Formats: sequence, C-alpha cells, structure tokens
Amino acid sequence: MMARVVKYPKQITLRLTEAQYKWVRSQARKRKVNESDIIRELIDRVMAEG
Repeated sequence: MMARVVKYPKQITLRLTEAQYKWVRSQARKRKVNESDIIRELIDRVMAEG
C-alpha cells in the first residue's frame, strides 16, 4: 500500500501586529482552541460573505 500525499492543510506564516496577536491569542484561550482555529474561522466568515 502506497502512502497518500496530503496537500492540505497547508501551513503558512502570518505577520501580525502585537495588538492583532494578543487579540487572536485571547480569543483562542477563551474558546479553548488554538490560534489557527481562530484565523481559519475569520477567513471562513469572509469567504462566506462573498
């Protein structure tokens, strides 16, 4: 059986201001998820809007 190549999820580097990072981190702690989950949720919301 051959290994399957997984293309997603992709990993990227983001540059946030200190205020942006503190906000993302605080949201993640409140919801007990990681920072990536918060960023993906924000992107999903914008994509859904059009």
